[in-house]
Order: sequence, then structure tokens, then C-alpha cells
Amino acid sequence: MKKKSQYLSDFQQFKHEVNSAILATTSPQSCECLTRARVLSYLLCRNMAPSVAVMLNDIYDKAVFASTAAGRANQDLRAELKNALYQLEYRLSADNCSAL
Repeated sequence: MKKKSQYLSDFQQFKHEVNSAILATTSPQSCECLTRARVLSYLLCRNMAPSVAVMLNDIYDKAVFASTAAGRANQDLRAELKNALYQLEYRLSADNCSAL
């Protein structure tokens, strides 16, 4: 089982890839970032509570849409995605984290 610091490190990489996918200027760039984010989400989902896995998958789905042209224009979606990332980060870093 991974230590808590490894989960946080993997999460930070996941968060970076999600944000990079949204900010990418070309479709291939965005697809590469989303692929790396998907792999990291699989790594994070192992040994996690089902609710955390659901949160990760929801964030990934929002990131896929947010990385499209229509998604980039939708400020509410970007704010929702940012909020979901903060909630998951808080859950992973909490001392009494039931996800670990």
C-alpha cells in the first residue's frame, strides 16, 4: 500500500495534467495530457475508497469536456472543476482520511 505522501504526489501530477489539458493550445497536446491524467487516476484509484474513485472519474470527465473549445468558453465548468480538485485534494491530505 502506498504512503500518504505518494498519493499526494500522484494527485499533484494528476492535477497538473488536468490543468495542462485545459490550457493546451492544440488537440494532440490536450490528448497527451488527458492520457497521462487517466493513467494517474487509475494509479490513485487503487486501494482507495469507492467515493474517491468516483470523484477522480468525475474530475476526469469534466476535464475531457473542459479541454474542448466549448468547454474552454464555459467558465462555470472550469470553476466547478477547480472546486472538485480542491475538494479531492483536501480529502487526500486530511489527517483522518478514510480514503487511505
